This record gives sequence, structure tokens and C-alpha cells, in this order.
Amino acid sequence: TINNLSLPSNATTGGYIGRNLAERLLINEYLGTYFADFTDDIDTPLSYELEYILHGSSSDKENLENAVLKILAIREGLNYMHIISDTTKMQMAYELAVTISGALCLPQIIFLIKFLIIAVWALVESAMDVKCLLAGGKIPIVKSNDDWRSNLSSLFNILSANTLEESEISGKGINYEGYLKMLLYIEDPVKRNFRMMDIMQLDIGVGQNDFLIQDMVYGIDASIGCGTKRIFSEIPMFSEEFTTLSSGYDMEIKVEKIY
Repeated sequence: TINNLSLPSNATTGGYIGRNLAERLLINEYLGTYFADFTDDIDTPLSYELEYILHGSSSDKENLENAVLKILAIREGLNYMHIISDTTKMQMAYELAVTISGALCLPQIIFLIKFLIIAVWALVESAMDVKCLLAGGKIPIVKSNDDWRSNLSSLFNILSANTLEESEISGKGINYEGYLKMLLYIEDPVKRNFRMMDIMQLDIGVGQNDFLIQDMVYGIDASIGCGTKRIFSEIPMFSEEFTTLSSGYDMEIKVEKIY
């Protein structure tokens, strides 16, 4: 946990947001290269730096919880789509729904029970995905049958035991950092940039107690204007050609430098 009173993000009033897709992608790559996450296991004022840039809480615990819940929601939606597009899994869910509705003597709710089973199945699979990611594994964005981990026969055991089965760490797909970078890409750019500066200030402050980002120059916009005469309008043989124009013209150059 950190004290965030002196951090740059507390004084956020506006800032540079990036002007094109390539620049935002480059910033994302910079984030992945120079900021740590849960899987990096480092000891800094905030150990989960990418999670902080995503959420902005003063505690590692809250930032990690937020990141995990967002990834879980992404995976649940994708896993749900996988199930409903797989005829075999849909048939399995239907058969289980028939069994449950028969035991309850409520055959009219088979349809409702089936989609409840699908939702729970997708959630359990997603929880297993997140566990794999936090352990350093990878999960494909869109799964194939070979990538699927859970099955209906073990679903109730997992729910009753309140624990996930151990499974092999996957090496196919996108890792935890990759999912964080996807979330950071759609994060508000101004908040993202100021939180990046928060982490820089915290890390540099470990060795330099009085370091503050607010004392640093991090960007400048310059607008340079000048005026000049028209060269050819001063030559007698061409002067008549320029009678409708002013004798001079202005130029303006804009320069932007940010680091």
C-alpha cells in the first residue's frame, strides 16, 4: 500500500492522449517492457505496477482484484460463446438440464436450466483460465476443443469443493501481461499516462527521497511564427504579376516534444 497524496495523478487536469493507433500501441509495448505485473514477482513500492496503471488504487490487493475480475469477465464471455457454438457441449448441457428438471418435476424450465448450466460452465472454465494466467501460462483469445479444460462431470465437484482442479500450464495463446495490455489499450489515456508517472515517481523515490515528477519537464508545445517579403514582387519585371498580393506573407510552425 502507498500514500498517494503527492502523486502526479492527484493533480490530473488534462494531458496528452496520443493521436494515432501506432502511438497508442507503442505506449502499450513500453508499458509491458518497463512496468511489472503480478507474474514478475518484484519488490517495489507497488509490486503490481501494470495493475495499478489500469485501476489506480493505493493497494496492490485492490489493483490485482480489479485486474483479475476484468480478465475473468472477458474470458467468461468468450468461453460462453465457445460453448454455444459447440454442438457437442450444447447437447451435454441439454442432457444435464433434462436430468435436473426431471428431478425437480419441472420439465417446463429445461431451457432456463440449460443456459444456467452454460453460464456456470463458462465461469468455471474462466476461473481456470485466470489461474493458468497467474501461474505464468497462456490462454488463446478464442479457444478450440483442444484448449478446453473443464467438463460437466467435474463441474459440481469443483463448485462443492470451492477449489479448482490442477491442470497443465498452457503455452499457447496470450499471457497475463498480454491481457493486461489489451485492457490498458482501452483505458483512458490521460489517467494511464499520469499513473505511469506515479510509478516512475515511486520507483525513483526509493533512492531519491525528494524526487517529484511535478518538478520535471515532461512535454512542450512550441508555436513559432515569422514573416517575410515576397522575393519576386521586388523585381520590377515581375512586380505587375504580384500587384493583387500583399508584399509579404506569414509562416507558422508548430513543434511538439514529449518524453
